Amino acid sequence: MIVRRTRLIGFTSRAVARLASLPVPHNRTENIALVEAEHRQHAVVELTIRDLKDQALAHFPSGQFNANSAWTVIACLAHNLTRWTTVTR
Repeated sequence: MIVRRTRLIGFTSRAVARLASLPVPHNRTENIALVEAEHRQHAVVELTIRDLKDQALAHFPSGQFNANSAWTVIACLAHNLTRWTTVTR
C-alpha cells in the first residue's frame, strides 16, 4: 500500500484539512520503490491535466476539430515552457 499526501482544493479543502493522506492499495509484486516512482509520475500527469483544464483547455476557440487540436498542442507547449523556465534550483 502506498500512502499519498495530496493538497486538496475546492469544496473538499473547506470541509477537511488542506493536506490529506490517501491510501492507494495495489496488488503489484515489483519492488515498492518502483511502484511508488510510477505512482508519483502518474500523479504529475494528473496535476498537469488539472492545470491545463483550469487554464487554456477550459475554453476551445472553435467548433472545428483541427483548430481545437492545434489549440491543445499550443496550450501544452506553453504550459511545459512555463514549467521548465520557472523551475527553482
